[in-house]
Amino acid sequence: MIGFKVIKIDHIAVASNNAQKINEFLMNMLSVKKYRQEKVVSESVKTSFFKVGDVNIETLEPLNDESTITSYLEKNGPGIHHIAFLVDNISAAIDYFKNNNIRVIYDPPKVGASNKLITFLHPKDTFGILIEISQKQ
Repeated sequence: MIGFKVIKIDHIAVASNNAQKINEFLMNMLSVKKYRQEKVVSESVKTSFFKVGDVNIETLEPLNDESTITSYLEKNGPGIHHIAFLVDNISAAIDYFKNNNIRVIYDPPKVGASNKLITFLHPKDTFGILIEISQKQ
């Protein structure tokens, strides 16, 4: 038994050194006048969220050189960073992935954007895709 349920794709995240430019592009493309911004100190990142149907597009900009987004951008350049799935039980999800030899980055989970509990799955174990698992608190 799996022990948790994936509720939906929560967001798709895009990393950039200049979130203002990508945010302006998304505002124009989506015909929206505003979006939600948040600083996630635990990840050293500034996030912006654009609602598209039931899914968000999240832009990520590093707050400092210690941000994992800084090293990601140096290695890969701007682009899609991760896909996030909202689950009903993040603890059960972590146990499931660990029991199936999929490396979990944060165990226990951290508090991320929107005050959700988050962890990530190592992309070497998920076919090159960085996957975030999140749960509303």
